[in-house]
Amino acid sequence: MSNERWVELHSDVEVKGIVKYWLIIAKYLAWPFVAFRISPNLISFSSILISLPTIFDRSLWWLVIVALILDGIDGRVAIERKMESKLGSLIDSISDRVSEFIWALALHMFGLNGLLISIFIGCAWVQEYLRARAGGLGYRKIGLVTISERPTRAIFIALTLAMAKFELPILILATIVQLISLITITRKIKKEINL
Repeated sequence: MSNERWVELHSDVEVKGIVKYWLIIAKYLAWPFVAFRISPNLISFSSILISLPTIFDRSLWWLVIVALILDGIDGRVAIERKMESKLGSLIDSISDRVSEFIWALALHMFGLNGLLISIFIGCAWVQEYLRARAGGLGYRKIGLVTISERPTRAIFIALTLAMAKFELPILILATIVQLISLITITRKIKKEINL
C-alpha cells in the first residue's frame, strides 16, 4: 500500500532497480521513527542540522550520508503515519536545498574550486526546479530518474570530503554527471510538453 502512495507522491516514478531496493530499505529504517511517532517534518529539519558540522570538519563527511538517509525516510514516515501534506512536501524540498547548500559550502570551506561547485550545485537545483515546475504545471509523468539524483549528489559530496587526494577529479566527475542529468531531464520535459 505505502509503495503505491510513494510512487504517486513522486510523479509516478517506476519502482525498479535502485528505487525498488531503496524502498525496501527505507521501510525498515523508517520503522523506529514511526514506532516512536516522530514527526516527518522534524526528520526533514534534522537533515539540515546534521549537515552543519561538515562545514567545519571534513572528517565528518559521513554526516552527509546520515542526512541523506534521514531525507530518504521522512516521506516514508509521513506515508506510514498518514501524515502526508503539502506543507510537509514543501518542508522536505526546502530542507533538501538547504542541506545541499551546506554541503556546497563545506566543499568551498576546504578550498575546492568555487566555479565547479557552483556549476555542480546550480545544475542540481535547476534539475530539481524543472521537475517541480513541470509537476506544478500538471505534467505528472516527469518521474524520470537521472544518473544524478539527490543520493548520487550526496555520495559524490561525501567522497569529495572524505578523499582529499582525489577531491578535484571527483568533483569534476560529479559536475559532468550532473550536467548530463540536467540535459536528460530538460529533454524529457521538452518532449512531454511538446516544446
